[in-house]
Amino acid sequence: EGVVCFFSVFADYTRVKTGLHELEFIETQVYSIQTQVRIPSDGEVTVCNLVEGKGAVVESPEGRFPPFPVHYAETFLLPAKAGDFVIRTREPGSPIKVLKANVRH
Repeated sequence: EGVVCFFSVFADYTRVKTGLHELEFIETQVYSIQTQVRIPSDGEVTVCNLVEGKGAVVESPEGRFPPFPVHYAETFLLPAKAGDFVIRTREPGSPIKVLKANVRH
């Protein structure tokens, strides 16, 4: 009771909000990405981990930071000032899964 869980399906990705209790202050989401997805930062520090797939590239659509590679099982942090970011598969046809965590509003 009180567990929050939902999923959203889009053309290039699926987003699943994991089952943390509604009173927990951390929100976690798993993105299953076929090609790429733009992820809003909502003005918060964001922590991500590549939980499936060979690799990804993280980049800023506004050019606030240079693109950087992420390998399987690596964790990366983005400060709130980094803004929204794009995660894309490193290799076409190789889907990835990314766990995203941030403080819940």
